[in-house]
Amino acid sequence: MNKNKLRLALVCLFVSVNVSADNIVDGESSVVNNRGNASGYEAFETNRYDAIRTQIKENRTANVETTLRTMIAANPQDYKALTLLAQLNVKNNNAKEAIAYYQDAFSFTPKVDTQDYLDRANQLMKLSPLPLSSIEVGLNQGIETLGYHEELMMLIVDANLLAKKQLRAHYWINSLSEDEQKKPSWLLKRAQIFEQQGDAKKAIALYRQVVTYINYQPVSSRRSPLLSQAREESYLAISRLAKN
Repeated sequence: MNKNKLRLALVCLFVSVNVSADNIVDGESSVVNNRGNASGYEAFETNRYDAIRTQIKENRTANVETTLRTMIAANPQDYKALTLLAQLNVKNNNAKEAIAYYQDAFSFTPKVDTQDYLDRANQLMKLSPLPLSSIEVGLNQGIETLGYHEELMMLIVDANLLAKKQLRAHYWINSLSEDEQKKPSWLLKRAQIFEQQGDAKKAIALYRQVVTYINYQPVSSRRSPLLSQAREESYLAISRLAKN
């Protein structure tokens, strides 16, 4: 099967997508006939991946695996198709298979998406025994490649809390800049570590810092979902610990 025919065969698998098959085939034909129009082909590719992503999100997955495997057979280094197959396995609660596809995808690109680093780590956190070292290495690689992302570092700390490695959780927070450590998200996380260690006094002190910090913010900021949740969690924790 030549390359153009293979592309057309792939298009035919999109009958269940919320875009008519005729329109997709017409779009593919126009791309094939106008090979110089690179932007047109890129747009077609983007729409194809987005359509599959939507199917997975909406649990319309009857033909998705067949579609993705056909795409990967045509291009074994298709990063997006591999990560989508990983996401499909996440949806189906197949953690080990999802991890394997993420690993394959990561090996074919120098720049992995932040969410893919997070998704792989979350699947690793489902395994027993917990592969803490692999989680740390993978997420830290994301930070080194993409730059600092709070979500990546937060998941490293959460993995250590899951493993009850409180001192190592403190170590990761201590690696942050002083200004970063003073943010309510990290004050809250540090309080949770002390609470897990059984040090109620230090935990309460930090929970109160979170509340004080948030209360001094403008009203519009205090009402943001993240700050509202952090304050609520802190109030509940202070009340819970004060009773013990």
